[in-house]
Amino acid sequence: MAQLVALRPREPLKLDPERIAGMYLALGEARAGQMIAALLPLLGQDLGALRAAADRGDRAGLARHARRVARLAGAVGLTGVSLAAGGVAGAAEMADDTAICATVQRLDRVAARSLALVRHLDEGAG
Repeated sequence: MAQLVALRPREPLKLDPERIAGMYLALGEARAGQMIAALLPLLGQDLGALRAAADRGDRAGLARHARRVARLAGAVGLTGVSLAAGGVAGAAEMADDTAICATVQRLDRVAARSLALVRHLDEGAG
């Protein structure tokens, strides 16, 4: 008899500490914190729009929002989110529905863990 196994892929979070440190050095602690605080809601909105585009089967909208998520995430040093979003954009541009499903799910996991970490670090700093 076949057994079903629930896979719970877990990859290490990828952050760019040099980018984050560079922001703090260039802008100062207060302004860098404000910039990150301002970008996180935008990132969340685009992640929501990306999921909605995926649900509608809107590949062009999916690719557009995925590229924006990749840019915003990269700007604040969330390398894993940026890379995962790039994968979504690539799958959407290739019109590969299986890859779209897989990459959107990966992006959801990576983004949820990364944003939770950022919030935790922010609470610790505040």
